[in-house]
Amino acid sequence: MRTNKKGHNTKKKKKKLLKNEKDISEKIQVIFSTVEKAIIKQSDSEQQIKEKRYKTLNTQISIFALIAFITTIVFMVLNIIDFIKSQRYKQELEVANDKSNYLLKGREQLISTVSHDLKSPIAAISGYGEILAKTDLNEKQSYYISNIIKSSEYLNNLANDLAALTLIEAGKIKLEKSPFSLNQLLIDTAQNIQSIYPNKPIQLIYDLEEELEYNITTDPYRVRQIVTNLIGNAFKFTSEGSITIGSKIESNELVSFYVKDTGIGIKSENLDAVFKEFTQADSTIEKRFGGTGLGLTISAKIAKILGGSISLESEYGSGSCFTVYIGYNGITEIVKQSEKEIKLEATKKALKAMIVDDDEQIITLLKEILMREGIEVYDYNSVAQLINEVKVVNPDFIFTDIQMPEQTGFDLVAQIKNNTATQHIPVIALTGNTDADNNKYQQAGFNALLSKPFSINSITDTINKLLNQPDLFIVNNKHIDARPSAYNLSSIAAFLNNDQQLIKEFLEKSKMNNDVYLDDLNMFYQKKDKAAIKAMSHKMASVFKQMEHKEIISLLKTIEQENKAKELGKLIQQLKIEIDNFYKEVLKKMG
Repeated sequence: MRTNKKGHNTKKKKKKLLKNEKDISEKIQVIFSTVEKAIIKQSDSEQQIKEKRYKTLNTQISIFALIAFITTIVFMVLNIIDFIKSQRYKQELEVANDKSNYLLKGREQLISTVSHDLKSPIAAISGYGEILAKTDLNEKQSYYISNIIKSSEYLNNLANDLAALTLIEAGKIKLEKSPFSLNQLLIDTAQNIQSIYPNKPIQLIYDLEEELEYNITTDPYRVRQIVTNLIGNAFKFTSEGSITIGSKIESNELVSFYVKDTGIGIKSENLDAVFKEFTQADSTIEKRFGGTGLGLTISAKIAKILGGSISLESEYGSGSCFTVYIGYNGITEIVKQSEKEIKLEATKKALKAMIVDDDEQIITLLKEILMREGIEVYDYNSVAQLINEVKVVNPDFIFTDIQMPEQTGFDLVAQIKNNTATQHIPVIALTGNTDADNNKYQQAGFNALLSKPFSINSITDTINKLLNQPDLFIVNNKHIDARPSAYNLSSIAAFLNNDQQLIKEFLEKSKMNNDVYLDDLNMFYQKKDKAAIKAMSHKMASVFKQMEHKEIISLLKTIEQENKAKELGKLIQQLKIEIDNFYKEVLKKMG
């Protein structure tokens, strides 16, 4: 009984435990379910936030991408527009540049043509003026002729200035360097210009460096252009007082000269303007003093071409000082030459001249000048007419214009010089070109070149020189050797005080020494002693450097550096020929 009761209680407890367990399980399940729901809810919430953020990010990226795309398109469009604009601007600039070049070329051609075409009438005016001035005139007529000559000189200066400016701007200025005394050039130019102003009480003062009495090497014609302009201006703008002209060696490569006057001066605000084309320092100057306003422009440009510059200091009412710097090569002593009088020299026979020109004024002028000197003149309007009669007339010289309609002066000289019957006749070219290439005329066969307008003296002097030495080439009264000299003995002459006998003895001794040196050189060549050949070549070069014989110096330098035996033999043989020819020529000239 008790046992049953006890078992009953155990079951009851067991049942109760099972129930409790079930309740606990259900509660745990509820808790898990609640936690699970909370986790799921939280997860959903987080997912929603993530999705929202993702959508926002996507939206932002899309917006940024769209903005970037639009910006790229805009920049591309802008770049395309800029490219199109730049291409258009480039094309416009090219068109403008072509137009500018065309206009500049047209301007150059116009100025060149005008200045060239002015030469013939100017030559006629000044030539007839000179002829009339030598006739019996009353005071009034002399005054008129004087004004005519002065006006023709002004026109000639204007034509020359225009031509010079055109050449400079086109970069066609060619420098012809030769030795000359800068001091002497300054003095001669100053005195020549002073003679034009005899009524002006102006004193010339010289402040010249003594060493510049010797020759420097640069282009004397271009230097004279600058000097003439500056001294001419000094006289023009100075009514009384003084003009000081100075020179100075600045360095081994640079010299300077200055022109200082006590004239009207220039206002400080106008100092830069005077170097501009067609510009005067004051608008009233052209009316009072004349001028084209080109002189200083040309001078400044030429100074630059000569490797220098020009500067200006001025005080209004007190005067101006122009200083010019120019490059140069070396200083050598002057070897003086005797000057000939500009008169037609007496000849054993009557002289005959032929003239061909399409300008009747020039023909008439030349005839007048030549006939006054007793020369028989034959004139023609075309080359063909002259050629038909040249053998019959057999003239002593021929004057020819260069630019003619059918055949030119070059055609004429070619026909004259290529015919054995006429090649001895000197041919004188008359040209209005200020930029005439001397070498071109010389190589063509002309014996002389005269630029228009020419003077009576220039014609007479040219004839004298051709009669005495027909093998010379003469440019505007200055004779140039028919074959340019390959050497220069000026430094030797200076060292020997220009004593011709001493110079000749030096050359004879030099020839003897070099004959021995050439024999030694050949001996070294046979022995293949390259070191001795090199030493001898170097030794021989020193004397030829002193005589500035470029051809022989170049050959010796080549021999010194040559290693091939075959070439050395040819070079030594060539050197012997050059040296023999040199001494033969120079000793023949020395007499």
